[in-house]
This record gives sequence, structure tokens and C-alpha cells, in this order.
Amino acid sequence: MNTDERPEVDPDALLMQQAGENDNRDAFEQIYCRYYPMVIAFLARHEADRGRLDDLAQEVFRRAWQHRRRCRSYRRASMFLTGIARNVIRENSKRRKRDIVCRRLDDTAPAHKPVTHETPVTVAQRREAHRDIHQGMRRLPSKQREAVNLADLEQVSKREAARRTGCSLKAFCQRLALGRSRLRVLLKHLNR
Repeated sequence: MNTDERPEVDPDALLMQQAGENDNRDAFEQIYCRYYPMVIAFLARHEADRGRLDDLAQEVFRRAWQHRRRCRSYRRASMFLTGIARNVIRENSKRRKRDIVCRRLDDTAPAHKPVTHETPVTVAQRREAHRDIHQGMRRLPSKQREAVNLADLEQVSKREAARRTGCSLKAFCQRLALGRSRLRVLLKHLNR
């Protein structure tokens, strides 16, 4: 076989293979040093909060280490890391949307109060609240669920949401108010 016909293999993919097969931390550290700037640049295109970039990048590399044995199927380490970064961005976006709904439903919590120094207990409580909201949303009638989803999760204006649902602004506002009210009641029952 002619050497010109061989598929191009990224030398960094070989490092990833070494890291995966032998749990070679030195090989993975080289990958980290080479690709950290690329991962940060990729995340910066999708994340508005620049203060979170380092945390998101660390999550990308944590998952890369965790799934390092899968990298053998990729010809380039950059493809492997970019795929993980896409998933981290997607999950971060979903988490942020759920947090917005939690804040809007909790009339007592100020929307501007940042979360600081989370303990395992507060993380567990937040996850439980998200799970409860998801369960409550599933129990809402479809038109009310759609109204709450558009207004609170997707943050669409009421006028635009009414247009999307094919109803008047007044009808949409009524659905939204009923949906929010029902969701609060459902959440109280779920927390008992």
C-alpha cells in the first residue's frame, strides 16, 4: 500500500489513544495544553457569560478524560473535544433556562441574586426543584404548558407567543396565568 493512500491520523489522536489505553495522564496533559485555547474559543462563541468559560472548559476536559477510551473512533482529537463542548453548551443552556423558570416561579427570591458557594445540599435541592418543575409541567394541560414554556423557558414576548399559538393576546395571557397558577399548586403538592 502506498503511504500517500493512508488516511491522515492526527498525532494528538494518538496521544488520546495512549491516554485511553494506558490511562496516561502525561499524554492527556499534552492534549489539554494544546487544545485548551481552541476549546475556550469554541465555548466563547456560544456562551455570553465570559466568567463561566473556564468552568465550562474544565467540564469539557473532565468528560474527555472520563470518555477517553471512545476517542479511538475519532481521527482528530479536535473533533472529539468539539463534540463534547457542544454537549456541555447544550446542557448549560437547558440548565440556565430551568433556573430562569425556578426564579420566576419563586416570588420570594430576587432574580438578581447570584448563586454562591453551593453546598452538596443546595445542589441537591436545586436538582430536586428542577425535577419537580419538569414533572409539574408534564401535568399541565397542553395549551397552558405551551404558554408557560414559551413565556418562561423560551422567553418569547407575550405578543409573539400569542401569534405562535394562534390565539389572541388576551387568551394567551389567560392561559399563561392559569398555567403558572396551576404549576405553583402542583409544585406545592409535589413538595409534600
